[in-house]
Amino acid sequence: RREKEAYIAERLGIGFEDVVIYCPSLSLMKEAGVRVRLPGKVVPLNDPGHSPPLELTVLEEQYEALWRFYIFVPEGLEGHCAKEAAALFGRPSEHTGDQ
Repeated sequence: RREKEAYIAERLGIGFEDVVIYCPSLSLMKEAGVRVRLPGKVVPLNDPGHSPPLELTVLEEQYEALWRFYIFVPEGLEGHCAKEAAALFGRPSEHTGDQ
């Protein structure tokens, strides 16, 4: 993350401290990883090898669909940052501001 922040800062001509990448864990549902006892073993509740509850699987899939990756930069640089980030990460920006 720090390497990418430094790269973007350099490309935008700003200080490293002015770029923050926020990249949350794909699964923040810690409860889904709680260990449960099954006959003969203890496994995480969301372990795909033992058919986790359908409700849990659906919730995890919904959460993953909501996942976002953010880059924060000083006001006025959003459009330039969006272009640099798209080139760096190979995905277009979903930023809706002026680009």
